[in-house]
Order: sequence, then structure tokens, then C-alpha cells
Amino acid sequence: MRAQTAIEFLMTYGWAILVIVVVGIALASLGFFSPGFWGGSKRITGFSDVGVEDFKYTTASDNLTVILWNRYGKSITLDNAWLTIGGVTYSANLTLSTCDGTLAEGQRKQCDWVFVNVPDQTGTISATLTMQFTPQAGLKVPVNVSGTISGPVS
Repeated sequence: MRAQTAIEFLMTYGWAILVIVVVGIALASLGFFSPGFWGGSKRITGFSDVGVEDFKYTTASDNLTVILWNRYGKSITLDNAWLTIGGVTYSANLTLSTCDGTLAEGQRKQCDWVFVNVPDQTGTISATLTMQFTPQAGLKVPVNVSGTISGPVS
């Protein structure tokens, strides 16, 4: 009687277990369980007052395109940007960059910064981006905000 119960159990639940195992293997082979599947190939961390939502770095022109989001609570003016790669800091060439003007509270804006003398980055970039802005109300003292970006280059 026990053998018959064991066989019935395996016939009833064995198929379900087999299906779960096959689906798990299929998902694993598609990369479903890898961290890059969920977070993408880009990582953006830090950036409290002015957030970076997305970025693209073009190594041929040393151009960093970012989507900024003003979370400071007041309108701000973007003043400058620096990119630190491997402990070396590079300044944005503000005459070639297109990120001037104000950023209203909650506004998103695309900025294109050109950095000077950055060595070619092959494959991926991992850098600290520091931005300086000045609030347009209250204490009009420049504020620096920084964070880390890493991802593929084009």
C-alpha cells in the first residue's frame, strides 16, 4: 500500500516539479536571474539634490550627455561639471557644452558636457560626476553634488 501511495504522489506532483525545474532552467539561460537583467548595463548612484536619470558617454568626442532632474526644492543655475576617472579630474569645457540656463524645481533637462583631455574609454566607463549649481533663491551660494556613473561607452 505504501509503494502505491508513493507512486501516486510522484505521478501527481512529479510533473509539476519537472515543469518548475524546466522553467527555472529556461529563465536562467535567458539571464533572468542576473543583476544586469533588472538594472540594465548602466549604474547611477549618489546624486542627492540634482539627480542623474540617464547618461551616455561618447569617447570619440569626450561628450557626456545626461538627463538631470532638479530635486533641490528651488530653481537652480548649473554652473560647472567635473568628471573624475581613476583619480584624475577633468573639467567640462563650458564653451562647447550645452547645459546653461536655469533648472526649475522638479524640471528635467538634457545636458551635453564636453570634457577636456579625457583618455579614450574602451568598453565601459566608471567615473564620479560632480556638478556645481547655484540656487536662485535663499542663500545664493554654490553647491556641489556628486555621484557615480558606470556603463557602456559609444
